[in-house]
Amino acid sequence: MKPQRIIITTRQPKGDDPGAVEEAHYLIEGDEVILTDQDGAPLRGDNARRKLKAGEDARRAASSLLRQRVSRKASDFHRRINYEAWRI
Repeated sequence: MKPQRIIITTRQPKGDDPGAVEEAHYLIEGDEVILTDQDGAPLRGDNARRKLKAGEDARRAASSLLRQRVSRKASDFHRRINYEAWRI
């Protein structure tokens, strides 16, 4: 099976800021969804695979796994802060 691509939005666009996204791929093996690179090699580390619940959508489960990985990986502490222009 060919890896399926998923993209999640991690920061909404606003003003001059184009926002941010994260991308990954996933495969389904039996009743498990596995996050992979574009070639199908499983990603290492936590939250790279999980069992699908009965009737659960694999794409949605993979997106949820990716969101968990991203939230653990990066802090937005050093993000750019956009202020509204002040008018006097």
